[in-house]
Amino acid sequence: MTQNSINEIFEEEIRTPQLYLQYHSERNGIKLHKFQSLILDSKESINFVHVPVGSGKTYTYIYEVILEDHSALMVLPTNALIEDLKRESERILSGKGKKVSSLTAGELDRRKEEGSRGEIIKKTVDKNDLIITNPDILSYLIHGAYGNGKDAFDWGYVLFERGFDSIVFDEYHLFSEDELAIITAFICVYLAGGIPEYNPRFHFLSGTPWEDAIDEITELCAGLHVSKTKIEETPSFDNTIPGRMIQKEKKIFINNRMNRTLLEVLTEGKDSIKGEIIEYIEENYPVLFLFDSIYDAVKFDDLLLKCYSETEIGRNTGLETRAKERENIFDIEKVKNKEYKAIVTTNKLEVGVNYPVDHAFMESGRELSNALQRIGRVGRKEGEEEAEVYLLISERIAKNPYKIRADLKEYFKNVTGSKMIYYSRNFHKKYFRKSLSININLIYDSLKKGRQTKIMKERLTDSLRRMGMEIYPITRLLNEYNFSEDLRKKVRERISESFLNFRPNSFTKRIILKSKRGEIETEYDVIRALIKFELIELKPETSGDSSLIFTSEGRGLKLDGIKIKISSPLCEEPSTFP
Repeated sequence: MTQNSINEIFEEEIRTPQLYLQYHSERNGIKLHKFQSLILDSKESINFVHVPVGSGKTYTYIYEVILEDHSALMVLPTNALIEDLKRESERILSGKGKKVSSLTAGELDRRKEEGSRGEIIKKTVDKNDLIITNPDILSYLIHGAYGNGKDAFDWGYVLFERGFDSIVFDEYHLFSEDELAIITAFICVYLAGGIPEYNPRFHFLSGTPWEDAIDEITELCAGLHVSKTKIEETPSFDNTIPGRMIQKEKKIFINNRMNRTLLEVLTEGKDSIKGEIIEYIEENYPVLFLFDSIYDAVKFDDLLLKCYSETEIGRNTGLETRAKERENIFDIEKVKNKEYKAIVTTNKLEVGVNYPVDHAFMESGRELSNALQRIGRVGRKEGEEEAEVYLLISERIAKNPYKIRADLKEYFKNVTGSKMIYYSRNFHKKYFRKSLSININLIYDSLKKGRQTKIMKERLTDSLRRMGMEIYPITRLLNEYNFSEDLRKKVRERISESFLNFRPNSFTKRIILKSKRGEIETEYDVIRALIKFELIELKPETSGDSSLIFTSEGRGLKLDGIKIKISSPLCEEPSTFP
């Protein structure tokens, strides 16, 4: 059995230049790039910050705490990124009289002896200048999940009385429409409060901005009569400028056949390169391996164990943080000291955690923005050696593999241009707006009344009316359909529980996607369907199962004219349907 060489499988090469970002000013010994100075000086309510991966977006808010004597709430997409930023924040803030703390489910559990979760949150925001949390904690907070029983806690305190100067949403391009709707509803309620002394600035950060989302949030800002701005800065390849390198020169090799996954290319079949991979690791370690599938990551890890010990493999997939054995938890210092031969990770690497590695094999992800984020995590350590990225684009993962390959070439041809390059994915406005209206109502209802809530509701109603929208109670969603009282009660309870989560779900049913091409079976969340699609029929089946039939705009599907049929019962009793 012959084995192809690595370069026969990854034969197309793209070269990227070293990229530098110029220093713009210096304040109290801290050198700042232009975009960082603009953030610190901004008076706008909404700030979209778009700079390349590696520019130091999140560090700006650590500097704000020091230079402006401000407080900041930062919402980061993963706990791994929270841990990374907290560690860096503690290092930078050490000796400066400023404190940082994180709020995650794990952190709240570890501190349970201090009192209820609501009490711990209040104590944390009182005693720290920089709070770092994730979208799930924020969603629970703003929907009043810490406001019942012994956890009684007014989340409005965090909003209005604590008075954060900056509230930051990092990597916002990763959010789906319903996730973005929760964040936007939170901002609408906050700004509609109209309390001058609590006037935070909201910041949306990304290296691969989502243009349609920006347009929608901008329209909402106009309705609320608040200001917004874009803060952008593009890099240079001029190494003579006073600045710092944010990306070293890279060679990106792309696969020639797009019908296989990275695991298959590395390990399986006659065209695998498993014989050369160990040799490549020995010559270039630490080498990063990024898989879209956690199953593939675990399987590749098992294969590496045949050649290396447990301590020579760095695992950062998310599974190991839940393991009972804590001695082999991923340690970034072991990467820096080259104690790991290989690092196995998943798409969690995409969102801000930076590994000092110059060699990587990775899958591209579904969109161009995924590929750019991943490539940008490699080649950021000091040294003259070129970085190498072997990027596998697979038609089994990528939405449009051939377009990703073409757009990558175009991107790196123009990366040092005068304008930021935007890449849009489909944005489903109707779905976003309906979810936004429901979330605004839920968040408003969770506030203790009497804190200018009447003025707030008037401003919210006026803003939404300008966009052809209105505050949308859950009861109205249910009253639109001829549900029985039993079914209405069940769905209402599930919705209330569902919207506490940043990634809401209620109860999933097998559904059939119908089109001229035939039927495709899948599963879909019932309450998501009620918000996302238009219900066109509700009828009982003779078999005892009941059906909800929807019409859809085909979000996330390549099929047109989709009808969705939920073919298993929503309630135990078929008689609950008309």
